[in-house]
Amino acid sequence: GRVNAWFCQEHKMLRIFAVDGDLYCDFASDVYGRIVTKVDEGPRFLGKTCILGLGYQTGPAKLRVTLYLQSGGEINLSLDECKHIVYDLYRGKYTQIVKGWYDGEFAINKMHTLEPGETYPWRCLIVEKGRIRLPSGMYLNYPDLQAELDDQGRVQYEYWNGKHPTNLYGGKLIENIVQALARVVLGEMMININRWLIANQSRYGSEARIVLTVHDEIIALGLTQYAEEIFERMKDFMSQVPDWCNDGTLVLKAEGGFDTCYSK
Repeated sequence: GRVNAWFCQEHKMLRIFAVDGDLYCDFASDVYGRIVTKVDEGPRFLGKTCILGLGYQTGPAKLRVTLYLQSGGEINLSLDECKHIVYDLYRGKYTQIVKGWYDGEFAINKMHTLEPGETYPWRCLIVEKGRIRLPSGMYLNYPDLQAELDDQGRVQYEYWNGKHPTNLYGGKLIENIVQALARVVLGEMMININRWLIANQSRYGSEARIVLTVHDEIIALGLTQYAEEIFERMKDFMSQVPDWCNDGTLVLKAEGGFDTCYSK
């Protein structure tokens, strides 16, 4: 949610992060018409599912099924209720996120129409023919990007994903970009943490190092006597915003803990 809010410059979300608020609870409060806190597990779960899905153009029908399945049947909303959540509450509130999907459509068109060697700058990205360059220098590739008209005369895009043609649209491209940028952020954090551990081997020992990453987690190994010290420093590193997105609007925060084995 943080990277999506930053990339699309959705300040309604960014302001919540800036004051260390909980975006899932905030949106759930809109849905339920009352204050939702972290102890309200069911309502917060709905808020989380909405924020993580609706930001990438999920529609009412898919939201309804997702909520039902992921809650084990406990959240069973009508299609009309989901339409209200999608169109009135989410898209009506987070207009910059919606604008981001249209920017994504424009970028897809650029990937399709640019000549080899031509570029189009977009935020921290560089759009090229059939691909987008990330701040790390790596690429999101969309080989054999094709355009065709659907039954209603609208332009639809698809590319070859290595196995079969797959659709590409604004919300999907934004999701690809956000996930890629989040991985770039995490990768830079891992490099910085490892450099710090190596530079301080005389204190922490040669066994202190990063051993694993899971989604948005970084897991490191260290001696028990230094576990809390290393953990606190890791949190500092994971709260630092990279130079390429340090415009004062993105706020990063880390939490976690330490144990004798990998655990939650």
